[in-house]
Amino acid sequence: MQKNVLGGLTAHFYFTTMGEDNIKIPAIESLIDPLAHTLEVLEFGKIIQRIETFCESETAKRRVRGIKPLSDPEAIKAQQELISEVRNLLNTSGQPDLTGLGDPQDFIVKATKEGVLTEEELWEISKLSRLTHRVMKLARDRDRYPRLRSMLDGLSETTAVHRNIDRFIAPPGVFVEEASERLTQLKAERKVIHDKLQVKLQSMLEDEKYADFWQEQLITLRNERFVLPLKAEHKSHLPGVIHDRSATGATLFVEPLEVVPLNNQLREIELEAKQERTRILRTLSEIVAAYAEKLLDNLKILHELDFAAAIAKFADTIDANMPTVIPDGPVKIVEARHPLLHLELGKDNVVPLDIELSPKTRCVIITGPNMGGKTVALKTIGLVILMGMCGLPVPAQSKTIIPVFTKFFADIGDEQSVESSISSFASHILHYKQAAEQADENSLVIFDELGSATDPQESLPLAWALLEHLIERGATTIVNTHIGGLLGLAAKRDDVVNAAMEFDEDKMKPTYRLLVGVPGRSWAAQIAQMLGFPEKILTRAKELTSGGDALSDVLTQLRRKIREVEDIKRRLSEELADAKAKRQILEGLIISNREKEKELSRLRRVYEDLRDSRIAAAVEREIDRIREEWEKIIAEKPQLYKKQKQANEFISRLKARLKRAEKAVAQRMGMPKKLEPGQRVFIYRLRKWGDVMEGTDEQGFVKILVGRMTLRIHSSGVDTETEYERKRAQRKKEGGINYEPRVVPKKIDVRGLSPEEAWDKVDRLLDDAVASDVEQVLIVHGKGKGVLRRAIRDKLHGDPRVAQLRLPDERMGGDGATIVVMRKEGEESSEHSKENAEEESS
Repeated sequence: MQKNVLGGLTAHFYFTTMGEDNIKIPAIESLIDPLAHTLEVLEFGKIIQRIETFCESETAKRRVRGIKPLSDPEAIKAQQELISEVRNLLNTSGQPDLTGLGDPQDFIVKATKEGVLTEEELWEISKLSRLTHRVMKLARDRDRYPRLRSMLDGLSETTAVHRNIDRFIAPPGVFVEEASERLTQLKAERKVIHDKLQVKLQSMLEDEKYADFWQEQLITLRNERFVLPLKAEHKSHLPGVIHDRSATGATLFVEPLEVVPLNNQLREIELEAKQERTRILRTLSEIVAAYAEKLLDNLKILHELDFAAAIAKFADTIDANMPTVIPDGPVKIVEARHPLLHLELGKDNVVPLDIELSPKTRCVIITGPNMGGKTVALKTIGLVILMGMCGLPVPAQSKTIIPVFTKFFADIGDEQSVESSISSFASHILHYKQAAEQADENSLVIFDELGSATDPQESLPLAWALLEHLIERGATTIVNTHIGGLLGLAAKRDDVVNAAMEFDEDKMKPTYRLLVGVPGRSWAAQIAQMLGFPEKILTRAKELTSGGDALSDVLTQLRRKIREVEDIKRRLSEELADAKAKRQILEGLIISNREKEKELSRLRRVYEDLRDSRIAAAVEREIDRIREEWEKIIAEKPQLYKKQKQANEFISRLKARLKRAEKAVAQRMGMPKKLEPGQRVFIYRLRKWGDVMEGTDEQGFVKILVGRMTLRIHSSGVDTETEYERKRAQRKKEGGINYEPRVVPKKIDVRGLSPEEAWDKVDRLLDDAVASDVEQVLIVHGKGKGVLRRAIRDKLHGDPRVAQLRLPDERMGGDGATIVVMRKEGEESSEHSKENAEEESS
């Protein structure tokens, strides 16, 4: 009986000799787990080890070690989405930071069984509670992080746990005695007794009558009591309690009777302090027990988050992306790099691999030179597919598509076993046989050096038949080989394609690029020459293989043509992508320009309407003021009645013109809306909500209270709550163009303008400041004779938009300028602000 070690499993089997050349090997392949063997030979375990290093908890590490391919596309997608969201959050905010996450589940369970937790155990639970509190604040954006948000919604607040524990336990699990009033008292009492005890013992050590008693001048501790090292021959000379003796017996550790009461007091204090600490620890343990269910649920979620975060961090190290995993999809791998080579050599030093198989392709046969990267290509393809099936990001572009496979078979490298007397060929045959018997249409088969380790002439028909069998069973098979005869299989079947590892004939070295659709050569003589093989032997070899030169020349020319076609295809693809990108940009600019034109027209109308509205209001105020003055004049001089009549007629005509102007403004603004007092509306030009004070008038205007300001604006410029929500939903559905908010100047210079011109500019600035929530603006009006300054400050005083006027320092203009503090919504204006500014200026 022999012992076999194969694929990580140990088995026993018998060899039965049947004649000299006939050895029968029983079927031991049933003891080999195909998936486990595939993971092993593709070095998937090394990927797992790398991911483990990013885990904070042992539980997450165990979860990583248990990663296996999933067969449910929805489960794969769910894991992909969660990892992508965590990765996005890590890259934008550095969260979640799970530093300190441990595995305190056993401590929590212990607390539920009325166990008293230690300081270290309580500290681990406190870290969990604080970490939960911090993580609960993450990913508030439900639309952007739906998977993560859904997971974090399962967390429960346990603030009471860490707040109580942190009162008494400090890192890394140290009891804080000062947190307890009784422990503080006991600590003080202990110090008093301890000091007395030390003084007493030290005095005995220094007493001349005891000078020869002591082995050394030392106060030491035995059985938690302070003692002195007494020479054994003097034990009868010093009454006391013997607690210990030295190994030689020459020294006795004696507690003198004089200090026994002090030691007793000290011991009592220590016992009481221990009981107090135990009481506190028990109370804290009871708090943990009360929150045990929540703590365990939180811990489970944080371990899941730790698992996802570790994968996300690893994905960044290999520049990985999420592939598309779909049932019955084609294999399409774009710019894949072997993850371990990426980590070892860096991304730029690894040649990317591309392979795309049509839905009808069942088999790829890769040929090419030794040292050309065939095995690395196989492992890269296998790892990308396995990682994608595990729901992991893959070291390839996001355009990568992976079909769902439920079975995996792989045979990579030389797996001969001297211990089991199994040859390399026999080892390969076992894996070939297992795949031949178990593979189906949902299987991935990867064979390295198919047909090696035996006579090439005999291996060709066997390899040919094996591939045909796997194809008929529907398996996706990718192999590399040096058996040139297998290249003919692609010529006979349309579900088989050849591929080659490219070799640079000019530089005489491999490029490590995989070319699909073209057969390769081994380039044995060229590589031998490159490695310094004797020229004489190379010349003779060339003579012996001269008959194959014609085929080699044809293959060489074919490869060159394919490279030329690929170069042309790549350039066309780049130009097409560039043209598409430019077209998208152009279309976006056109749409943006149209929208901006509409917005500009709207803003121009709003400006004109506001200007007309301000002018109309100013004219009406001026008319009222003139009427008041005129009436005063009439009262003083009745003989001017005729002039009053003429003035009244003038005023009537002016008001008629004003009404016509307002009507024209209303027509330009659009159709008025019927609004009633009490309705809440959104004012678009101010980007604020307000309440209708007076309904729509004949010209379409309404009075609206915004905060404490009353505005008269056209009803077409506002929306009710219902209209606003409807438009908002429509904009969100259609997608809109976001405009940058207008930058409102915080300083305006009106020097040299007339009071009317200056106020017109200031008025517009205040409107813009209100709309943009600017806190304050600076108006530079100059000093001069003070006419412009007084005119502006008079208008600012009492303006509902203004909260306060301030006098700036000399650097900002002193009395030649005024700081206007804008009133916030709901804020009372300062009645004495103007007086303050005037007093400061005087």
